[in-house]
Amino acid sequence: MLKSLPSSLSHAADGARRGSVKGILVALVLVVLALLLWQLRQEFQQAQDSERQRSLESGIQFADHLAASMDLKAHAALALLHQHAPQPQAGLDSPSLLGDLQRIYPSLHSLAWLDAQGRPLADTQAASGDAAVLPALLRRAGDDPFHYLFAETDGGTVYLLLRQSAADQPNGHWLLRLSGDSMHRWLLQQNAHGWLLEDKVEQRVIARRSQSANPDPRIAPLSAEERSLSIRVLPLPGSDWQLRALFDADKARAAQWPARSCCFSSAACWCSALWSVCCANSTRCANSTPPRDARCARPTAPCGPSRSASC
Repeated sequence: MLKSLPSSLSHAADGARRGSVKGILVALVLVVLALLLWQLRQEFQQAQDSERQRSLESGIQFADHLAASMDLKAHAALALLHQHAPQPQAGLDSPSLLGDLQRIYPSLHSLAWLDAQGRPLADTQAASGDAAVLPALLRRAGDDPFHYLFAETDGGTVYLLLRQSAADQPNGHWLLRLSGDSMHRWLLQQNAHGWLLEDKVEQRVIARRSQSANPDPRIAPLSAEERSLSIRVLPLPGSDWQLRALFDADKARAAQWPARSCCFSSAACWCSALWSVCCANSTRCANSTPPRDARCARPTAPCGPSRSASC
């Protein structure tokens, strides 16, 4: 009984060592898994931040391009009017004037000359029906050399007011009327990211585009959801408008999740394989270790003829 005591103690020590090895392996696998999860989370966040930054940069570029195009077209139209209609009231009778302006604004359908109070003195559209609102539009334009406005008359009309230079006589403003749907067709060609074109004076959205939809001609006040998706408000000089760059974080996460879930599955499989290999190595090492009493036992001399008696 005394001889079996060291043997049982050695087996207990070997079991404790194997248990500690397995504990270390479990801790190692958990640490590796935690690191992989942290890395996936960092990559996921970086991808979302990059997508948001791309949407913001695209919105800024779009606003700059839109403002430059509006400025260029307005000055080209004003130069054409100065050239072909030095006397505004008489110049409206020119048969080629409207056609020349339509090369700049293809959706232009009428032209008028307003006095300093906004009263139409000459108009190519006899029954325009907007004479009552023109003084208010003129006040909104202020001293801008050009000013774009939007009104819901006739299904939506874009007004462009061009101020006659102070050095030219008579003083007044040219009024160009453009169809509202042409603005949506033109905006469709400009940018693929989400945006809103908002009338900041009337506080309504006059054109919108999500990241997966065409421009929406629906005119409505800015919703709480659209406000929450706005990442930058970009004023457009020479107009009542401002552009809102949009970013939908939920849609971005949903689009990124399939790729990230594949990475997570691969990481889980890798950890499972690592655990299997570690367990196999631990078992092999335990089986290859001889018992302590076998290692410590002394070999017994064989019985020879001279020791037969003792044997």
